[in-house]
Amino acid sequence: MTGVSFIDAVAGRSGHPAQDVADLLEAARVPTADTVGAPSRLRVTRLAFTGEKAGVSTGAFGFDQQFGNGLWALTSEKNERGKTSILEIMMWALRGQRKSLQDDVRSWLRTVALEGVVEGEKFVVEFELVDGEPEGALECSSGRHPFSSEAAFADTMAKFMMDKLGFDPFPQWVKDQGVSTHGWLLYSTALYMPHGVHQAVIGDKAEAGLAQRLLQLFVGVPWTQTSIACQAALKQAQAAARDQQGSRQAVQRAVGQVVEQRQQELEYVRQELAKLPEGLPSDEQVEAARSAWMGLIDLHGEAEIRQREAARDADAARLEVTRRRKQHTDMAEAALAERLFQGLNPTSCPRCLTPIDAERKQAEADTHECAVCTHLIDLDLHTGADAAAAEGDKDEPATLDGLWGLVVSAEEAAAAERTRFEERREQAGSLARELAEAKSQVDAHAAHTAQIQQRRTLETRIASLEAVISEVGNLGDGASALSSLDPRLDFQIEVLRAAEEEAKQRVRDESADVMGQINRTILELAQRFGFENLQRVQLDFAARLKLTKGGIDGWFSKQTPGEKLRLRIAVTIALLRVAHQDQRGRHPGLLLIDSIGAEETEPGDLASFMRELSAVAAETGIEIIVASARPEILEHVPEGNRISAEGEDYLW
Repeated sequence: MTGVSFIDAVAGRSGHPAQDVADLLEAARVPTADTVGAPSRLRVTRLAFTGEKAGVSTGAFGFDQQFGNGLWALTSEKNERGKTSILEIMMWALRGQRKSLQDDVRSWLRTVALEGVVEGEKFVVEFELVDGEPEGALECSSGRHPFSSEAAFADTMAKFMMDKLGFDPFPQWVKDQGVSTHGWLLYSTALYMPHGVHQAVIGDKAEAGLAQRLLQLFVGVPWTQTSIACQAALKQAQAAARDQQGSRQAVQRAVGQVVEQRQQELEYVRQELAKLPEGLPSDEQVEAARSAWMGLIDLHGEAEIRQREAARDADAARLEVTRRRKQHTDMAEAALAERLFQGLNPTSCPRCLTPIDAERKQAEADTHECAVCTHLIDLDLHTGADAAAAEGDKDEPATLDGLWGLVVSAEEAAAAERTRFEERREQAGSLARELAEAKSQVDAHAAHTAQIQQRRTLETRIASLEAVISEVGNLGDGASALSSLDPRLDFQIEVLRAAEEEAKQRVRDESADVMGQINRTILELAQRFGFENLQRVQLDFAARLKLTKGGIDGWFSKQTPGEKLRLRIAVTIALLRVAHQDQRGRHPGLLLIDSIGAEETEPGDLASFMRELSAVAAETGIEIIVASARPEILEHVPEGNRISAEGEDYLW
């Protein structure tokens, strides 16, 4: 549908209005325009690192090497001389996350510095290892971006590289996981061919269509991003539809199982409740008895206090009666003695027997002074007695009659206090009997505490089960009412399916010529690399490589490790060459190849590898770094680009 916009084409395929289609694709983050851009180049210009070895070989080490465009070689006459570690450290600095760097080498490292250029902008990555974690910064035109962990390091490099290389994260639908988003860590796998890792023709992962995505993006065919996004969004919508379609039956089955289980449990609980004895007090009765008992405890305590107070008051009143009676008796006896002694006519002192003379006798008669003690004698018996009693307290009654009145009052008060005491004692006794009865009731209830608690638990469980059965039953009724998919989901699937078909058609239209050119280049290179019987290759847009050798068809996954390496190099060179010719491929133009020639590669084939690598580096201006223990690779490497260790020496 050349000349028709993508939105209009999808609207025509799906039968839905163009505006609705545009809104849906925007919400699903599906690009609706050709997003192919010019390739952006990445270069490593310097790598340096320091550290200290431990174990059999010990001592400080350092590596500092300039790099640039063209073909470079890391070689040694012996294996295990540090070639792979250099590539792994370089990838670590570029990615922010290790790939396969050995743990012992990582433990030896102290500092790492990488300098490079991406899309004409210089950048520097420097970090040191602190407790095994990288701590450093990325410095570029936008400033210094520090990090202090591998996670932060990876995030920093991902943001920088994705922006500078013009890469977009792409969604990928993974079964049972949903949509996952891939970025720089996946893209970077196309830069490095580690030894022995040949699962896919490009990158290092064949599962979940990741190699397919890398191939489509690095070939640079228009509408690739749109096709990828449509496929992921469609699979997500289809998964939602499957979930919704199965939800009714799943809910109904689940509802039936739940209701059945709860009904069985309900029947069992009811049977357990029926086993309890009849006549158990209710919770309200138990609580009322306990509250009454607690209240009577307080009332009885107060009654006992009042009884003790009344007893004290009655005792005090009784003592007062005794005191008043004694006062009255003392006064009466004093008056009687006075009267008795006034009738006497002593002739001598009753104490010392001194004779009383006639003069004193006369004075007693004249002045009423006692002849014995000269005290004035009051001939009124009551007055004298009352005066003698009054000398002690002027507020007390001055007569025997007055004092007797107090005796009567005290006796009346004592009788009243005694009556009050008896009343309060009766009240306390009555409350004590009520308290004992209440305590007996509480104790009787306590004997059934476990059964009462069990009844309460069973009744609560019965109410809960009945509520669950009712609520779940309603849910089942609601699920049964579902008759079809959500109309909105139907609409999404229809539009996304149409969009995927349109995008795939546009990719096929745009890629027919370029894929034919890539396959011809792969075949030519593979034959040069030792596949003498190879008759035909076909790399499709799903990143599947089919081969015909000696009249027999086969697949990349069935080849030997050495054949896989040769085919991967052929595919990568073909992509780089064709993309360079059309100026639309997205490969960053940096290629690291480890242990080339380690597999079953003939010297002539290895020479062809290096010749073609040198040629593609010269043609496209890219940077290729190869590591090998095979000295013949140096034939096509400029002398200034050779980094070699001789004999038993190490590269660092």
